Amino acid sequence: CVLFFTMMRSFGITLCLLLHNTYALRQHTVLNNALASYRKPVSKNYNFGPPCRRGYHDVYNSKTRVFLSKISDESDSIPSSPLDRPVLSAIDASSILAFAAVGKASHSSDGSLDFVAVLVTALPFLLAWFTVSPFVGCYTPEATKDTKSAFFQTAKGWALAVPLGCVLRGVLKGYVPPIPFVVVTLISTLVILSIGRVGYTALTEFYVEMF
Repeated sequence: CVLFFTMMRSFGITLCLLLHNTYALRQHTVLNNALASYRKPVSKNYNFGPPCRRGYHDVYNSKTRVFLSKISDESDSIPSSPLDRPVLSAIDASSILAFAAVGKASHSSDGSLDFVAVLVTALPFLLAWFTVSPFVGCYTPEATKDTKSAFFQTAKGWALAVPLGCVLRGVLKGYVPPIPFVVVTLISTLVILSIGRVGYTALTEFYVEMF
């Protein structure tokens, strides 16, 4: 138990650092894109008018406000959370529920499903996925721009969210998850989440090409 909680503490610290760095990188990218849109060439013959300190500061402050407003608008307009992409969020939730349902059915003697047990099994992984994946860009437009990006972006979210889900399940259950469960969970969630997201991206590309 001491080893398990030590691993949990180390994982939590690493996760917080990674999320902080990812958020800072995203904000830096948005700022650079906004700066690039404002870098326009100025003609050498442009007449800046007579020097006037008060007028200069008025114009400067006005342009600064417009510039900062542009950055804020671009940052707010970029889809980045599950609420911004409800269809993709529903696919992710369905994939995690499917994983839990298959696992519960495989342990049932007659193959029947207890839906409450499925929800209880899926809950830690749903919480982990929808908490962590937005911070690594799983709901940005780049995450589904093509099937290759869809797979690698899914793998980035999976690499953080699923281990965290295993830790949360262990905390809720009060014991360390067995190694076979962790291995099967890692493999099956990667496959199911990837199939859902890559399939969604492929259908989206097909729809755009058709219409």
